[in-house]
Amino acid sequence: MDEHLDAVVLRAVRHSDARWVVTLLTRQRGPLSFLVSMGATAGSRRRRAVLTPMNVIELEGDIRPNRALHTMRGAQAVIPLPSLSQHPVKIIMAQLMAEVLAAATRDEQHDPLLYDFARYSAMALEAAQERGIALANFHLAFLVGLTRFVGIEPDFTEVAPGATFSLEEGRVAWGTPNTLSPTETTFAARLARMNYRTSRLFSLSRRERNDILDGILRYYTLHGVQLSSLRTVSLAREIFD
Repeated sequence: MDEHLDAVVLRAVRHSDARWVVTLLTRQRGPLSFLVSMGATAGSRRRRAVLTPMNVIELEGDIRPNRALHTMRGAQAVIPLPSLSQHPVKIIMAQLMAEVLAAATRDEQHDPLLYDFARYSAMALEAAQERGIALANFHLAFLVGLTRFVGIEPDFTEVAPGATFSLEEGRVAWGTPNTLSPTETTFAARLARMNYRTSRLFSLSRRERNDILDGILRYYTLHGVQLSSLRTVSLAREIFD
């Protein structure tokens, strides 16, 4: 059945010489995969440019129940996001965000709020430097924000002097495995309030940023979202001093 879909591009993987499997996060149906022709024609080159990670697009999709791969028609970008495919750092950030979303939403029902967050994140990354958003901390703000939409947001409401935070339970607790120290808990509670706009207030060295990234990835893993093996995580560790 033909449907109009609003989507954010997550990934495009070669399926054969002339076809790719493209995964989208759609507002109407959540994650969907499409078999798309990607030959050497001018039309294919334009299509490939549209289907870059974190591009915000609209399309007509022939969606068939119980089918893993659907048919895409008329895909086009609806918001200009040129730097996501031109700025070297933003390319890595966009790829990381898309990989994380693909891993975190693989088995999820559709959630329009998650789509809205992904779309907003793509727009924020495009405008990062112009709006005073700290590009170096962007991936941290993204991972912190995403916890709210995949059901693993940590609860810091009971933080008090001397409190410790359980990564496994996602809340203040004492005497459990994978528990942060009181100093780490205080910082984690502050970090949990980070968003794209406030990310510039966190002045971090590369080592501090990577330690925080490791802690966030560990938290995701303990809550069933495996991210540490993603290809772009290693790239994100190296791009900022």
